[in-house]
Amino acid sequence: MLLTAKFNWTGPNAGTDLHVKGEGPGGYDFFAILGDNQINRVLWLAGSTLTLIDAAESPFTDTIEHFDTFNVKWSISTDAGQTWSAVGVTKNQVYTLLEAPNTSDGKLYHTVAHIATAPPVKGLKDEAAVVNAIWSQFADKEVRRVDGSLLSYYGFRDENDNSTWDPGVDTDFNNTTLCTIASTGGLLANLNGQCNSWAEFFADTLAAHRITALRVRVDAKHDYFAINNWATAGAGPWRIIDLDAGVDGAAAVAPANGEAADAAGASGQGHSPNPPSNFKNHFIVFFDGKYYDPSYGLGPYTDKKAYEDDAFAGSIRVNPPGFAPGAWIFAKPADDGDPADDGDLIATFTLL
Repeated sequence: MLLTAKFNWTGPNAGTDLHVKGEGPGGYDFFAILGDNQINRVLWLAGSTLTLIDAAESPFTDTIEHFDTFNVKWSISTDAGQTWSAVGVTKNQVYTLLEAPNTSDGKLYHTVAHIATAPPVKGLKDEAAVVNAIWSQFADKEVRRVDGSLLSYYGFRDENDNSTWDPGVDTDFNNTTLCTIASTGGLLANLNGQCNSWAEFFADTLAAHRITALRVRVDAKHDYFAINNWATAGAGPWRIIDLDAGVDGAAAVAPANGEAADAAGASGQGHSPNPPSNFKNHFIVFFDGKYYDPSYGLGPYTDKKAYEDDAFAGSIRVNPPGFAPGAWIFAKPADDGDPADDGDLIATFTLL
């Protein structure tokens, strides 16, 4: 690790008797002598600014490192190291990655690097283990920005920090008009984002280590797919009487026989107790033969049908022939037992 440290120096120019040392965690220490310049070790004085550039005496390991507090205690000597005076402590976060990042927009956001290296990823170097450890931080649907702010999929922004939807207090982001964010940077800035932002965010966190995952566009074969959960009564197909049970699902209505209504949903990331009930398309992530849905913390799946069964309540068709005008939910086809056959799916999956 090559470090640069600057000091406001008002003492004498002691020539080569002026030494600087820094004591860091885990043996990552630093040292330089004024005028004694070496490869990756330089100390110079320009006016009142004393600048040190030095490589740590101990190299990083070949595993992922994560120092949430990388504190270096600095001392200066003007008598060639016979006596030392403490001059302060620098405090930083330090992360090491497996390879040079290749994120979607070429930027390595602080939160992305933090999640990509944080426990349980710290100490790993096997790619599959790294992917599993990063995914575990998305699967619990408690992903936080580096400042501790909870990130959400649609849902609401918890303005009073009580983890409960409060109309008139919290900000509603629970539809595609109110929530338009579709990128990693946008999600981190806004705290709430659509599925594309979550897919990109997860893929970018892997890409921090140059692990390449693909986004997947999931398109409804009919008009829309219904996202879990829905309430139905009687045998299907079911005519939809209500598409929105509210941000927290509290506005759900009870369907009569042959009807369907949005119910308190399967929750999404963060403050998202009842995400939008239906979509034309959705974005997930594919890596090494497995599908991951970071918006809902679902996966990984090797069988697309198994994913659909966990994510979707059925397909929505608008004004289908032979039915009364309106939108109807049709049940998902039965599993044909062949993961290679997509005939039992209600969506298409396109690798991007």
